[in-house]
This record gives sequence, C-alpha cells and structure tokens, in this order.
Amino acid sequence: QYIAPPLQFLTNSCVVLFMIQSVDRLVLCLGCLWIKLRGIKPVPIAADKDDVEAGDEDFPMVLVQMPMCNEREVYQQSIGAICALDWPRSNFLVQVLDDSDDATTSALIKEEVEKWQREGVRIVYRHRVIRDGYKAGNLKSAMNCSYVKDYEYVVIFDADFQPQADFLKRAMPHFK
Repeated sequence: QYIAPPLQFLTNSCVVLFMIQSVDRLVLCLGCLWIKLRGIKPVPIAADKDDVEAGDEDFPMVLVQMPMCNEREVYQQSIGAICALDWPRSNFLVQVLDDSDDATTSALIKEEVEKWQREGVRIVYRHRVIRDGYKAGNLKSAMNCSYVKDYEYVVIFDADFQPQADFLKRAMPHFK
C-alpha cells in the first residue's frame, strides 16, 4: 500500500510523456512531408550585419611589439609570422625589441629585420644595452618612441609565439 501508489503515479507520468513525444514526432514527420511535397528549398540570407569578424574593411593603425632576449632558436619564425600578418602594410608597424646580451644573436636578429625591411614590411629594430625592468622595461621603453602616438592599438607577441596570418582581422573588430 506504500509502494504501489507512487509506482502507479510514475507509470502514468511516463505514459503521458510518451504520448507527448509521440505527438511531437508525428507533427515533425507531417512537417517534413509537407516540405517535401511542396518542394520548399532553404533560401540563403544575407550576411549577418552583427558579425564583427566579417570585417568592414576598416583597418586601424596597429603597432605590433615583439620583445625578445637571446631568442636565437625562434627569432626567424616569429619575425616571419608577424611580418606575414594579413593587414595593410601602411597600417601596421612591427617593433622588434631586442634585449639580447649576446652580440651574435643581436646581429642575427638585426639581419632578419633588415631582410623584412627590404621586402617592404614596416619593421624597426630596437636594441637596449641597459636592460632595466627586463621584458616589461623593454616594452615601456619602446612605448616612449615618438611614432607610437600614431597607432591606435598595440599588439604584443612573445618571441616564441607565431600568430596566424588572419589574427589581426579576427581580433581587431572586437575592439571597435
């Protein structure tokens, strides 16, 4: 007498839920049959205006900073990836901020920067002899350059990071 009534209630509830689901399936099947018989095809809608990653061809001025210190193993790939960013060349500048204390590494990094300059990339090489503040000090020092005020946004990539070419096109619309 204690177990039977709750079990009967649960059974009745399951039957009701099964009936509701069956009616839902029947309505869906009738809807699919109606669409098939009428030959209704989906119509593509225009691009969503709220999609910020679609871009509106507005390219703000972007300063890309890459601080490094004795990054002999990754400097070529990282500088190459940053210089290959899909962004108008006139609207971004790359600052390679070198704190290397090894003259050979500094020379290699400077040579790589000069190679990209010859290819038309707006890239500058800055080397600090006095390494106050380490990486943060290097970034702070670079922000004191006179041309920095011309840029709306600053993007900082670590020396061992290689961004995808469309990084700026995907990221910048979120900051507008």
